[in-house]
Amino acid sequence: MLALAIDTAIEPAVVGVVDLASEKTRSERIWDGGRRHTRELAPTVREVLSEADTDLEVLSLIAVARGPGSYTGVRTGISVAKGIALALGGSVPLCGVATTSILLHKAYAAAPRKPGPMRLLAALPAGRNRWIWGWLNPDEPWRELGTPDLVNGSLDQLVQAASRGPAMDWQSWLCADRDADLEHGLAGLPGLCWPGRKERLRTSLTLARLARDRLATSERSDPESVVPVYFSSAEAV
Repeated sequence: MLALAIDTAIEPAVVGVVDLASEKTRSERIWDGGRRHTRELAPTVREVLSEADTDLEVLSLIAVARGPGSYTGVRTGISVAKGIALALGGSVPLCGVATTSILLHKAYAAAPRKPGPMRLLAALPAGRNRWIWGWLNPDEPWRELGTPDLVNGSLDQLVQAASRGPAMDWQSWLCADRDADLEHGLAGLPGLCWPGRKERLRTSLTLARLARDRLATSERSDPESVVPVYFSSAEAV
């Protein structure tokens, strides 16, 4: 079962071909697309398909990150994914996955379990020193965070939010990929588990797995059901 995974919601962009039967990535590209997604995404899809020695007609699934993320990135990723699905005549299912779910999935699997209360903090960069974040309880890691669940704030406000857990004796899991500014801001903060500091959370394999699991629960797979989510303009309180 081969899946094409496309995630251009935030930087860096991730595109890959995944063999879900063996749980292995056959080819993958990770790059900073900037505002060049519209020019670079389609050629990159062709590259990963060629490297995986496959083509579109062999795919069993198309998985795409539908945000939250930048307007250009989310729109381009979904447009290309929908275009491929429509070109294949609907024979290959298409599934959109929230960016926060991708981060939460791998971080939850990688984080060490310790006794006591825990909270999950999903965070993603929104550009210009802004971040989007939201909290989840560990017994609901797969609940999709919607716009009302998310906060848009500065890096300093995110660091303050991350410090709440240790201050209240929670074990906090920060679900974010490594970022130099975030790492500097969190330096010296005790009691924070950050799997993404050592291992990339947003990967083709994680996205493809989540899409497969969502489709297995009878989620709609037609292109019209994949709706983009952009960064919220709500300010942090």
